[in-house]
Amino acid sequence: MYNYAVVGGISSPYLSNVNFTGNKANSGGAMYNFGSISGNSSPTLDNVVLSSNVANSGGAIFNDGSYSGTSSPVLKQVQFKGNSAHTFGGAMYNLGFGSSGESSPMLINVLFSGNFSDQLGGAMFNQGDSSGTSSPTLINVTMSGNWADDPGGAMYNEGIRNGTSTPQVMNSVLWDNHDPIGLTGIKNLTATVTLTRSLVHHSGASGGGWISDTSLIDGGGNIDQDPLFNSPANSINAPTIEGDLRLASGSPAIDKGDNGLSGLLPGDLDGNPRTLDGDGDGTATVDMGAYEAPIHYKLQVSTSGSGSGVVTSTPAWINCGNVCDVTLPESSQITLTAVTGTGSQFDGWSECGGTGDCKMTVDGPKNVSASFSLIQYELTVSLIGAGSGTVTSQPSGIDCGNDCSKDYNYNQQVSLTAQADPGSTFTGWSGVCSGTGTCEVSMTAARSVGAEFSLGYGYSIFLPLGIQ
Repeated sequence: MYNYAVVGGISSPYLSNVNFTGNKANSGGAMYNFGSISGNSSPTLDNVVLSSNVANSGGAIFNDGSYSGTSSPVLKQVQFKGNSAHTFGGAMYNLGFGSSGESSPMLINVLFSGNFSDQLGGAMFNQGDSSGTSSPTLINVTMSGNWADDPGGAMYNEGIRNGTSTPQVMNSVLWDNHDPIGLTGIKNLTATVTLTRSLVHHSGASGGGWISDTSLIDGGGNIDQDPLFNSPANSINAPTIEGDLRLASGSPAIDKGDNGLSGLLPGDLDGNPRTLDGDGDGTATVDMGAYEAPIHYKLQVSTSGSGSGVVTSTPAWINCGNVCDVTLPESSQITLTAVTGTGSQFDGWSECGGTGDCKMTVDGPKNVSASFSLIQYELTVSLIGAGSGTVTSQPSGIDCGNDCSKDYNYNQQVSLTAQADPGSTFTGWSGVCSGTGTCEVSMTAARSVGAEFSLGYGYSIFLPLGIQ
C-alpha cells in the first residue's frame, strides 16, 4: 500500500482486521505513507498484523513526513513479526524531514517481535532531519527478540541537522533485543528517549542505579527484570515469527503500569480487558507491555494441629511447608494432597472437608488449612507379685492401682516411678523396662509395663526363758 498526500492533500485510510504478509518494496515493505508540503498521510491501523515483509528501509512500514508534511499514523493492537530491512528500521522507519516535516506515530498495544535490520534499528528507526521531527509515543508496547547488526536492537533515534527525535515510551517492555552494544537495545544520536513505568533490559531500574547514558531519561517506575514471557522470541533467529510474548504468572511486569494511560484503549493486544488484577493483591492495575495478564487470585495454604505433614498440589504449584502461597489465573484447576509426617494423622481440610484430595477451581481468593494431629498410643501398667504398691507417671496420667492405662502422643517420653507400700518391696519392671530405677518409655507404639512388688520379711519375737 502506498498512501500519498501532498500540497494540503490527505491520504489517511482506516484499516481494521488486516494482514500484510510477505510483501517487498524499496521503502516500506508493506506500506509507505508519504505526507509532504502540508500533506497528511497518517493512516489508522486497528488490529493489523504485518509479518515477513522486506524492504531496503522500513521492513514493514515507512512513514515519511517532509517539508511541513505529516506522516504520523495511529497504531492500535498491531503486530510486527519477522519483518526485515537491509538498512534501517527492521519493522518501521519514521522520518521527519525538512522544516516542520513530522513523523511521530502513536502506538498503543503494539508488538515488535523477531524483526531484523542489517544496520540500525532492529524494530524501529526514528529520524528527525533538517529541522524535521520524529518523536513517536509508545504506550503498552512490547519489543523483544529483535536484531540489528549495528546499534539499536530495539530502537535507533537520531536528530541531525537541527532535527528532533524525542520518543516517549510508557507502560512498555523492551527486553532481549540484540545489537553490538548489548545494553538496553536503544541507541540515540543527538536524541533522547524518556522511559516511564516500563521494563527495560539493562536499564538498572528507577531508584536502583539507572544506566549512565544521559540520553535515556528515567521517567520513574521503571524496572529491569526478566519479564517471563510464555515463550520468548530468540533474537538470534530473527527475522522470525516464533515466540509468545504474553506474560506468564509471576511476571514482574504484571500490575506495574500506569492506570492513567490504560484508558486510551480499553483492551490489550488480544482484545481482552485492560486494568485487571493480575498479581492477586486485590487492586486492578494495568500491566506493562502489549498483553494484559488475566485476573489472578491468591491461594494460601496452611497446616494446623499438633501433628506434622505437608500439602502438595497437582499441578506442582504448592509444596507446603516450603511454598504455601501461590497466585493463579482465574478458573485454574488445582488438586491439593495431604501427606502425613511420621506419627501423625490427617484430620481434614477447612475448605473441602473430608480427608481425601481437595479439588478446587480458583474463582476467588482461597485460604485452605490442613489439620494434622499426633497419633496416640496406649500405655498400660500392670501390678504383679504378692506385695503391693503404686506406679505414677510424669507427665501425669498413670496412677496405678487406680488408673493403670493412658493414651499418649506419638514419641512422647513417659517416666514411670514405682513406690512400694509398707511391708512390700519393689522388685523390678517387666515389659519394655527392667531394673528397679525409673522406667523411661518412648511412645512410638502401644506399650505394656509390669511392676512387681513382693512382701517384705516377717518379724521374729524372742522371749526370755524362765529361770528355774
